[in-house]
Amino acid sequence: MTGRDAGETHRVATPLELLFDLTFVVAVGTAAHQFAEMLAEGHAAPAVLAFLYTMLAISIAWISFSWFASAFGTDDWLYRALTMVRPGTGRTTGPAATAGPAVSRGAGHFSR
Repeated sequence: MTGRDAGETHRVATPLELLFDLTFVVAVGTAAHQFAEMLAEGHAAPAVLAFLYTMLAISIAWISFSWFASAFGTDDWLYRALTMVRPGTGRTTGPAATAGPAVSRGAGHFSR
C-alpha cells in the first residue's frame, strides 16, 4: 500500500468518508443525550465516567480512520468493505456507557 501523493491538490472527501463522519456525529449526539439523562437521574459520577469513556472511544476511532483515509485512502473494495463494518463495532460502547446507573444502584451485583 502506498501513501497519497503529497502534492495532490483539492482532494475532496468521498461519499463513504462523509457517511463515516456522519456516524460519528450521531455517536457523539447519542453520548451527549445519555450523559444528560444520567445527570438528570442524579448519577453524576457514573455519567461523567461513561461520557469520558465513550468520547475517548469515539475520538480514537474517528481520528485513526481519518488519519488512515487521508494518508493511505486506496478506495479499493477491501477498504470500502472494512469501512462499512467499522461503524458497527462502535455499538459495543453503548451498553458500557449506559450501564453506569444500573451498576451504581447495585443491579449488577450478585447476592448469595
